Amino acid sequence: MGFEARGSDVSIEMVEKARKNAVSVGINANFVQADFKKLTDVFHRKFDCVVCLGNSLNHELRERGMLSALRSMCDVLRDKGLVTVQIRNLPKLIREKKRIFPIHFHKEPNGDRKLFIYVLDFHRSNVTFNVISFLEFNGEPRFEVNSVDYRVVSAEKLEALMTEAGFKKLEIYGDFEFAKFSDDHSEDIVVVGTK
Repeated sequence: MGFEARGSDVSIEMVEKARKNAVSVGINANFVQADFKKLTDVFHRKFDCVVCLGNSLNHELRERGMLSALRSMCDVLRDKGLVTVQIRNLPKLIREKKRIFPIHFHKEPNGDRKLFIYVLDFHRSNVTFNVISFLEFNGEPRFEVNSVDYRVVSAEKLEALMTEAGFKKLEIYGDFEFAKFSDDHSEDIVVVGTK
């Protein structure tokens, strides 16, 4: 879309994957390994926009870690810069006691197939996502189980943390189509604000 883009992830494997994905679709982007609590250590410039998507913020299992990450995002923004943070509406899943997510099936152009089932375990302040993967690469089947913990954060709490981190004019949506957020119906929490 003509924007100059930079990306970061704490995982070098994800950085490498992002680089390959960008090249495969002809996008010129620069990716670096970085903890999102320390963005100023690797980005020595200010940005017009910071985007934190895909439940990334919930990987911080402590509130002070989330606040540190949000402050770091604010620090790399220009004045009046825009931030967008998206996380899953985990409180809704807990209230519904919905433990199993719909199956996701993906077929690669080369014929490789991937089938994912998500099973959730609910804890006091965290949710464990257990990802059961059935994979077929070059006709060879594989089975994997991976688990990851996420901190449960409500829209109200995320708004409070973002305000404390220095963001203003916060708007909360239930998706990327700017639908009004609903605690009971929205699958996602999308917060847009400015520095």
